[in-house]
Amino acid sequence: RDATYSWTGPNGFTSTLQNPVIENCTLGMSGNYTCTITLAGETNSAVTTLSVFAIPEANFEATMVCLGNPTEFNSTATVSDGQQITSYEWDFGDGATESGANVSHTFTEAGTFSVTHHVSTRAGCASQVTLPVVVVAAPVASFTAPTVCQGEATQFTSTSTGDQISGFQWNFGDGQTGTGETVSHTYTQAGNFQVTLTAEG
Repeated sequence: RDATYSWTGPNGFTSTLQNPVIENCTLGMSGNYTCTITLAGETNSAVTTLSVFAIPEANFEATMVCLGNPTEFNSTATVSDGQQITSYEWDFGDGATESGANVSHTFTEAGTFSVTHHVSTRAGCASQVTLPVVVVAAPVASFTAPTVCQGEATQFTSTSTGDQISGFQWNFGDGQTGTGETVSHTYTQAGNFQVTLTAEG
């Protein structure tokens, strides 16, 4: 005669297969499973323990910087059952990779890069996420200003180029400063003045 099998376990699990498979395991399926084998009127039981671990949720934050500055990457990955994440891997989308929860990387070109962050736990559960990371071209500061007579207002106009310029700082060379894309300044003395414009990205 062939043996018969009877499995019981958490959440009302039952099966009469010799080697049952549980699809789409959840954390609630962890626990003790009992298999009772019947052969020729004799029965015997054994217990096995199933541990189901949570899949980590990969996520990260990254700073937006100008070209030439390092981008800081901080993993914000979590695991619902409190497991320890033991592996943090990064693919920066430009051929470079790195390991660690918090890393930095300096891109050699401006643009939007698809950065992939992969995490795994001691139990071997893993996940990854791919997010866009922007590296802004550094602004190039330039401006125009007419020649005026002493006592007249000089109009300074920025002609700076670059993506996402966020501010303009002026130093008029006479101890006075100003802000804005277009500014006006009146010198109290005649002469040549070294004017500096800083375009901030």
